[in-house]
Amino acid sequence: MPVLLAVSILRGWRTTARAANAAFPLKRLRHAQARDQLGQATAEYALVLLGVAAVALLVVSWATHTNKVGDLLNGIFDSLLGHVQK
Repeated sequence: MPVLLAVSILRGWRTTARAANAAFPLKRLRHAQARDQLGQATAEYALVLLGVAAVALLVVSWATHTNKVGDLLNGIFDSLLGHVQK
């Protein structure tokens, strides 16, 4: 009887070990995929920052060629001073 118990335990261990070995390549594959994507977020942030910088340059070039920003600020200050003087 103890021999049969030992055999059944070993058989159970083998199936567990076999299942673990079968799952190991999947774990290794998931780890490799995660490792391949480590720099992806950094590259995405860099692209976003380049896009923001390009838009900022367009806004600055537009603001320097037109006097819209100066007119806007003058209008705001004139309005504020008009309310303060009343």
